[in-house]
Amino acid sequence: MERVIHTLKTKRVHHRLHTTWVKARRDLFGYAEGFYNPRRLRSARGYIGPADMERRAA
Repeated sequence: MERVIHTLKTKRVHHRLHTTWVKARRDLFGYAEGFYNPRRLRSARGYIGPADMERRAA
């Protein structure tokens, strides 16, 4: 979890100024769901990202 929070802070929070909480939440959710989750590597899966794992399963 700490790694995810660190990534969000360094990639999104520290580089953007949001005028409202709604815009901040929307931006963070978009980053997490659109970029981070499909690409993050998991050691339990042999360092294969979720998108690649789904392609292999299909």
